[in-house]
Amino acid sequence: RQPPSPDKLRVNDRKYFRDAVRTRGLGIGEPMVGRLSGAYAVAFGRAILGPSGEVRGVIAASSLLTQLRTVLIPVDLPSEAVVTLLDSTGRVLARTRDAERWVGRDISNLSATRATLAMRDGVLEVVGVDGVTRLSGFATATRVPWMVYVGIPSEVALRAVREQERRALALGIASLTLSLLLAWLLARGISRPVRALTADADAFASGDLSHRTLAKADGEVGLLANSFNRMADALQRRSDELVESETRYRSLFLTMPRPMWVYDAASLHFLAVNQAAVDHYGFSNGAFLSMSVLDLRPDEDAASDGEFWQLRRSGPVTNVNGRHLNSRGDLLDVEVSSDGLLFGNVPARLMVVNDVTERRRTESALHASQEQLRQSQKMEAVGSLAGGIAHDFNNLLTAILGYCDLALEGIDAGSPAREDVEEVRRVANRAAELTHQLLAFSRRQVLKPQVFALSEVVAQTDKILRRLISENIVLDLVLDEDTPLIRADPTQLEQVILNLAVNARDAMPRGGRLSIATRGTTLVQPREVAGAVLLPGRYATLEVADTGTGISQQVRQRLFEPFFTTKPRGQGTGLGLATVYGIVQQSGGGIEVLSATGSGTTFIIHIPVAGATEERAQEIVPRTAGASARGEGTILLAEDDDAVRAIAAEALTRAGYRVLAARDGASALAIATTHDGPIDLLLTDVIMPGMNGRELAERLSLLRPGLPVLFASGYTDNVLADQGARALGVALLDKPFTPAALTSKVAEVLGTSLASAIDHG
Repeated sequence: RQPPSPDKLRVNDRKYFRDAVRTRGLGIGEPMVGRLSGAYAVAFGRAILGPSGEVRGVIAASSLLTQLRTVLIPVDLPSEAVVTLLDSTGRVLARTRDAERWVGRDISNLSATRATLAMRDGVLEVVGVDGVTRLSGFATATRVPWMVYVGIPSEVALRAVREQERRALALGIASLTLSLLLAWLLARGISRPVRALTADADAFASGDLSHRTLAKADGEVGLLANSFNRMADALQRRSDELVESETRYRSLFLTMPRPMWVYDAASLHFLAVNQAAVDHYGFSNGAFLSMSVLDLRPDEDAASDGEFWQLRRSGPVTNVNGRHLNSRGDLLDVEVSSDGLLFGNVPARLMVVNDVTERRRTESALHASQEQLRQSQKMEAVGSLAGGIAHDFNNLLTAILGYCDLALEGIDAGSPAREDVEEVRRVANRAAELTHQLLAFSRRQVLKPQVFALSEVVAQTDKILRRLISENIVLDLVLDEDTPLIRADPTQLEQVILNLAVNARDAMPRGGRLSIATRGTTLVQPREVAGAVLLPGRYATLEVADTGTGISQQVRQRLFEPFFTTKPRGQGTGLGLATVYGIVQQSGGGIEVLSATGSGTTFIIHIPVAGATEERAQEIVPRTAGASARGEGTILLAEDDDAVRAIAAEALTRAGYRVLAARDGASALAIATTHDGPIDLLLTDVIMPGMNGRELAERLSLLRPGLPVLFASGYTDNVLADQGARALGVALLDKPFTPAALTSKVAEVLGTSLASAIDHG
């Protein structure tokens, strides 16, 4: 069975309801067709008052008019008699004859009705609604303004008199008197139980839900009394359940750990808040009740956002995102859920708030971490590729550069062939620089750190910078003399400065200003930078700013990706800023980018300061090769690449050394075992098939203790660490190398070894 529609349950248009609310007492309805029963009925209502005298509700009872007719039928009267029940307005409530026609009709316009209503009770001969003249006895109830009519057609009532005209007039009068008396008594007997039920309804309506009717009657009136008692029992149970439910609700509302409140659905003003809302938002209960829900919203949130439009919805709302302000002005990310209810007869909504500020921060941090991981994995992949090709590529470049240098030694200065060889050498050097850039952005190059002031490196690049930038660009250097010391590779930081300067120059094709500044910075809180988070501490800061075209948000997201460039094809490799990023990351620092389209760009680089116990370098030593150095002694050369082995042996031989060349570690160990003379230096590649350079050095240290070792490798720093080469603390020569760089490094290692021997001699 379908539940009735809300319109059928509406009672605020009924007279008994309006009168009960208006008078705060008893209201009696008009007979009409019931919305639910579909039959004529009359209803009673009694206002239920609250502690302050306000109307809290209306208790109502109704009776079908057909039931009243049944009450009238059993009366012992002639079959022609008619019993009619009228309300105070002259409307027919019940009638024993032609009830379907007359019940519910207003007959107050009849003269007989007006006469009897004015008299309240008595006996009259009147013409009925059906045109029949009757002798009618009538009486009015005391509590209910209803009137009972018992009418006997005059012809019937006087029939005995007419039939017995010859009988004594006294007997006729007696019969008439008896009939009228019976009619009057019957009218009073019907109204008595109705009056009792009315009194019981008054007591119940006054708030005494325990009151029950004691009216005794047979037939339909008795059934009505029993129905009244059952209704009273049900209402009392419902009232008890309602009180218990309200108690549970209030307890749950007040003790709920999440902020909750009730607000007026029309005005959006707070009607009630729980303690969690007071604690979480910092407003007192009184302050809340003087505010509206909109007072919690920040001004910058437009009134068209999702939360606002849900505030006045009638149905349930779940997990709508919004933002609130607490009493301190802190911005809170929230999810709100709400549903409609009646709060003291006021349409309202109950809202539950879930503060998701920390969750959003965690999600943001997780997203940033995932992005950092993605970038790190990308750099790791490219770095692995760069490291993989570095060895073979650097071997090729070593041979090319070496043979170029050897060839140049035998070519006259004015010879056309010399220019060709020098061009080959320049191209090979450019290839070597590209290899170093690949290793730099992947953070896999071998660093040679020193302790120095950042301002010193910037000052040393002044002349190079002025040649590098255009004449229409003004260069400003603002160097803080108190910039703290750092531990880094000065050559790599020079590369960072030059790359950023080139980037700034290209962003100012019509000229502008390039500012480079250094200073000390103390971070109190962790700071998110590109691809990393800097911990609190002391940093040396390099700031490079230009007044160029600026960088859009979309481009900034990919700014440090290798091979990404916005320059036309052929005008950029996409490695400049990637190299800067890799060097800064490998130096333990971080980089920030401040820019907007058309507003210039500022790169801010933070490098951790050196430890308090680390000594400052006497001078910043650039990583440049010196002139070829001559020497003497025997060098054991282990190199698996034939071209590199050949050029290294040739360069060392020309420099005056005796070279014992081997194609791998096992061959070198065999030569060292069978060689009768001294071996002054082991020069070995790190990565070789079979026995690698570290294993060869360890085996020879047992065979020839104190033998100096020089590693030569084109692999990256982490590969050397994996092979154990860095752990030995020996000298390292980067590939590709020139004959001059090779002989200079060999002389340096042999000289250091000789000095160490003298110190311990």
